Amino acid sequence: MFFYVDNTGRRPRLTYGALAMGACYFVVGGLLSAGKIVPDGVDGNPNIPILLTGAKANTVIAFCYLLIIVYALTLAPVCWI
Repeated sequence: MFFYVDNTGRRPRLTYGALAMGACYFVVGGLLSAGKIVPDGVDGNPNIPILLTGAKANTVIAFCYLLIIVYALTLAPVCWI
């Protein structure tokens, strides 16, 4: 990974990684804002105030995984090196 980061450059990896992570957060936030707010919490759990089901819930999960992948390929190795 060290040689790959040196060949591609640190600044572009940090810039594009931050932009991609911001896009993932934007999509997740937009989908969660379309969810139903449950004052008592979902299934009685007060730590989960938003109910989201179906394709929207699966999209949130997919973008959370994509966020982790983008972070692992861009920001994390640059910071460690």
